[in-house]
Amino acid sequence: FVQSLFFCREYGIIKEEDFPKKALRQVLLDDILSNGAFLREKRKRGKKRQKQGVLPEKIHEGMWKERNNMFTIREYVKVSSLEEAYELNQKKANVVFGGGVWLRLGRKNIQTAIDLSGLGLDEITEDEKEFSVGCMVSLRQLETHKGIDAYTKGAVKESLRHIVGVQMRNCATVGGSIYGRFGFSDILCCLLGLDCDVELYKQGRMPLADFAKMKKDNDILVRVIIKKTPLETAY
Repeated sequence: FVQSLFFCREYGIIKEEDFPKKALRQVLLDDILSNGAFLREKRKRGKKRQKQGVLPEKIHEGMWKERNNMFTIREYVKVSSLEEAYELNQKKANVVFGGGVWLRLGRKNIQTAIDLSGLGLDEITEDEKEFSVGCMVSLRQLETHKGIDAYTKGAVKESLRHIVGVQMRNCATVGGSIYGRFGFSDILCCLLGLDCDVELYKQGRMPLADFAKMKKDNDILVRVIIKKTPLETAY
């Protein structure tokens, strides 16, 4: 708010007498605006960051607009097979791209973004013994699946419905949420209480509990399997 007022005053968008409330106006003028220290510091930091490649876009003399670059992708590959995805994922700078929800919260230079969306892993299938949840299934798909909701008596739906909002759950994937093994993950906590397995491309099928204890490697999480073991559930 202070920065916005300062910017508007400095470049004549609003006048001093139009600042809201006399007391606030006096504080702004005395402590920030009178000697131009704020602007000088802004220029200094802006030039320094521009040299580092963080602030490439100049919008006014001495003022710099910081781009909201949360991650940078140099190359994008929509793979045609899990083998191709696995080979690409062996390089440390490459990343398997799900919904990108957690990646966007940090700054990361990604050499190659590996897209699994063309492999048909965005479906939930069911047979007599289990549900098979593809890694590209969104959290929203899992939340609204009638079969899983009935089997878990609403537990899976309840674990998901409070996560941010529907738009976010439409983006975030089951694969990204489980593969990350985040300690705060509601869906991981819920599925650990069920009889679940995961299927990895190279290491094959294993219990979810064992997978959650493993160190992160460069394998590909293909799907999550929810077994129809008779049990009582709540979340």
